[in-house]
Amino acid sequence: MAAPAQHYFDFTCRARHSKGEFAYTGRDICFDPQAFRDFAKQLDAIRNGKAQRAGFHDVGEMLRFSIEIHGRETAASVRIREYQPNGQETLLSASFRVDYDLFVNALYAKILVFSEALEGAELA
Repeated sequence: MAAPAQHYFDFTCRARHSKGEFAYTGRDICFDPQAFRDFAKQLDAIRNGKAQRAGFHDVGEMLRFSIEIHGRETAASVRIREYQPNGQETLLSASFRVDYDLFVNALYAKILVFSEALEGAELA
């Protein structure tokens, strides 16, 4: 049985705060393409009122992104871990409120396009 396909992506994240921003750039972050398809399904479930949470993560679960609906509030969060050579761990964690229509619906449309392009690349 063949191993599931995995793809490596560069990933950049900026979390703005009152005095500036935190930034993370990672290279060759490994994702299972199914994670993006599952994320699209979860976002669609939120849009249809059938779920309150959607999220995805990389293969090693060092990078996690999620959206949660709490009543009338929508929050997004990101948690990124990186191991250091001395055995320590660097952690970036940020949560922020987002506009449901501008964020959830727009992200859903973009993840659909991305998933279709990824699927097309896998078939090629």
